[in-house]
Amino acid sequence: MKGLILCNKCRKKMDGVCDCVKKKNPEKKGNQKCLIRIYHKGKYYEYRKDDRGFILTYDTAVAKLADIASQIKKGIFNPTDCTDEKTKQRKFEFQIGQWLEERKEELGNGELSPEHYTHIISYNKNYYSYFMGHDVRDIGLETLSNFKREALKYKAGTDERLRSKSKKNILNALHAFFTWLKKNGAIKEIPAFPEIKNSDKTRRLAISREVQAEALQKIPQEHIDPIMFMMKTGIRPGEAIAILVKSVDLNNRVLWVERARSGNTYVERVKNKEALPVPLNDIALSIAKKHCAGKFPNSFFFINPITQKPYTRWFLWDLWKRLSETDVTLYEATRHSFCSQIVPLTDKLTAQRLMRHKDGRSTDNYYHAYADHLLDVVQGLDNAVDFAKVKNEK
Repeated sequence: MKGLILCNKCRKKMDGVCDCVKKKNPEKKGNQKCLIRIYHKGKYYEYRKDDRGFILTYDTAVAKLADIASQIKKGIFNPTDCTDEKTKQRKFEFQIGQWLEERKEELGNGELSPEHYTHIISYNKNYYSYFMGHDVRDIGLETLSNFKREALKYKAGTDERLRSKSKKNILNALHAFFTWLKKNGAIKEIPAFPEIKNSDKTRRLAISREVQAEALQKIPQEHIDPIMFMMKTGIRPGEAIAILVKSVDLNNRVLWVERARSGNTYVERVKNKEALPVPLNDIALSIAKKHCAGKFPNSFFFINPITQKPYTRWFLWDLWKRLSETDVTLYEATRHSFCSQIVPLTDKLTAQRLMRHKDGRSTDNYYHAYADHLLDVVQGLDNAVDFAKVKNEK
């Protein structure tokens, strides 16, 4: 390989600064901008920009020539990879733009929830600008660790510390982007990612049936049914408010969870991406019969009697928070508590199926044993053997 550094004005060989512009106008400084011309395998190639997309100066041209020589020596040099267009296409901002376009298509096809799409758009706007100008091939553990330490310290635009869970979500979305890069051949390997220690993990709670009953007495009568229904089925609030009458099979006593509300949009898919039947016990069945009566199949199952429109998740969430007089959220009072109540009554596999979890570890995270139940278990140790009697017998 033969390479030359040429002035981008007069195209003469230069070794620092070219005086061609000073000859025309002595008051002007010499030209520092240049281009590289190489001869490789019988062809000439010219490059005008460095890997960051900036016009070459003498120093950056020397560095680029050295990099090209190193690639040739290793047998990995591809002349087209160094063109301005290819360099532009390897930039983080170009690649993530392509990735987000694909996510937008998935959103339109119902393959991605609106809430998740909103999150990744927000991550890109508020945090991923850190990688602007980077060649995606050059982003490794060191760069990602610096990103975690520098860009993920505070919530965007505030002096509020970013929670560990938020950091993890931002890095998980970034990891999904790098997985896409590898799949599309833009990178050879997915870089190692820094770990996030979940130091601020919120301790989830559950309540007993007795506490649920007491709390429901404080909720206005006209809004009890959707909350009670969630308590008896374990479905998510976003799923409960999206149920259509046609999804309720009264004859077989099951509810088919086929859709959910994500953000402000109803999506024809659920979190585990698979419609599964949820059995209805006597209380849930009586609620189902009441709310299916006189409605068309495509009508909403639960209607807010005040607005005569479907419930919003935030309405029920706020209602529970203001009036229940408990220390738990609506999600904990329904889904978490449902899991904690069914686990002692059945085997782990059945509990996992009732929770519609693909992984049993998720069910483990939802189960919260009640303190009085744990006390009964350990109290049984003393009742199992009468130590005083055993001592007297000896």
